[in-house]
Amino acid sequence: MLEDRRNVEMARRRLLSVGAFVLLMMTAVGTSLFFATSASGDSAGGDAFRQLGMLGACALLLIAQIDFEGTRPPMAMPLTLWLLLGYCLLSISWSLVPLISLRRLISFGLTTWVVVRVVGDLGAVRTLSLLRWILVGLVLASFLAVFFSPLAVHTAVLGDTDTTAGDWRGVFSHKNAAGPVMAMTILLFLFDRRRLSWLICIPVILLSGFFLYKTNSKTSMLVLPPAILVGYLMLYYNPRQRFFVWAGALTALCVGIAFLVSSPSVARMLDDPRAFTGRGRIWHILFEYARENPWFGTGYAAFWQIGPASPVYKLDSGWVAKFVGHGHNGYLDMLVTIGLPGMTLAIFAMLVWPVFKLLSAWQISRSRRAILAATIFYCAMHNLSESSLLGSTPVQIMLLVAVVLTHHLAAQSEGQHQVLQRRLQQRFSFRGIPSLGVGAGRFGPQDVRRQR
Repeated sequence: MLEDRRNVEMARRRLLSVGAFVLLMMTAVGTSLFFATSASGDSAGGDAFRQLGMLGACALLLIAQIDFEGTRPPMAMPLTLWLLLGYCLLSISWSLVPLISLRRLISFGLTTWVVVRVVGDLGAVRTLSLLRWILVGLVLASFLAVFFSPLAVHTAVLGDTDTTAGDWRGVFSHKNAAGPVMAMTILLFLFDRRRLSWLICIPVILLSGFFLYKTNSKTSMLVLPPAILVGYLMLYYNPRQRFFVWAGALTALCVGIAFLVSSPSVARMLDDPRAFTGRGRIWHILFEYARENPWFGTGYAAFWQIGPASPVYKLDSGWVAKFVGHGHNGYLDMLVTIGLPGMTLAIFAMLVWPVFKLLSAWQISRSRRAILAATIFYCAMHNLSESSLLGSTPVQIMLLVAVVLTHHLAAQSEGQHQVLQRRLQQRFSFRGIPSLGVGAGRFGPQDVRRQR
């Protein structure tokens, strides 16, 4: 009888978590669709819509937190994410617009907390399945929007009829917001499909690929093939031979950085205001500000769309200041807002440490490792020409899902990351030290069986 009651309570928690995650995703998509902002300031409507959505998702999870005796406790926030949120909070002390920074940080913090709670309650199988079908719903809704609404296709942007006119955006505010959703849908139906038949997967992949093509989102189309390659390589990866993978990855990274730094053609493109559809001009402005303010920046999310206080108006008086709302590079945006230390911490927390745990854990299945690695790689590369890190966009939510799932599964698996944790515990002689992922002792063998 007690066991039945526990099962009922866990089922209720999962149902509320499903509702919270759906609401979070709809909030992220709906805000970008109906309340697009300009560079001159925030959108009051968008803020209100986002706040209501966030509060609704959090309310559902707070109801779900009323635990019955013996049910699994909620998942703990990874320590690395706590450190990142803490540094962003510290940056508000020197922010150009502290209230705007605080409001945006609360949004990012609540998004992170919702994802952590949902992953902890649903587990890997249910979380990926839920995300998969939410994305299918967005793909179908985008096709319907194209068929029935002229607003689903771009018209002229920035006065240039040749930039995006005719490109599909569906239910999203821009083609570059639609592209990542289509690309992520393809990845989720290629890897870790479990019992899904190819009769379902192939039509979804073809529809998503066709819509991606019609968006003409070059970043998503360029990043998707290598992300697929990374996923397939992970199907053959052996964690006990990770040294060769790390050596190869570091070599490729060093060669790539050396090429970017020394290549005259790359330097000429960055100096060309028309390069990368105008991104060269935007990046030049961000580099100019970063050279003068390398350590602190403007404060969390306090560079774009903050009104007259934005430094962009001092650095530019043309189309960048009038129309651009982000830096089209997530790393440069972090550099000019939270400075070099904050950007380094963010890259470690969101990319480096999760990848280390993913490659170190022995018991994560190859198909699960493939989809998580492909997702993290895609989001990391996508931010080279778009900005989604440390925000509440669909891309950031999908990255958070992959990062938190990696912590969740690695906590249940033996590997080099566990060895490192034990060494830290012995070094500091403090048994209660949390891992750089999920709080120790949160999950037992029953959870390992549940995630298979």
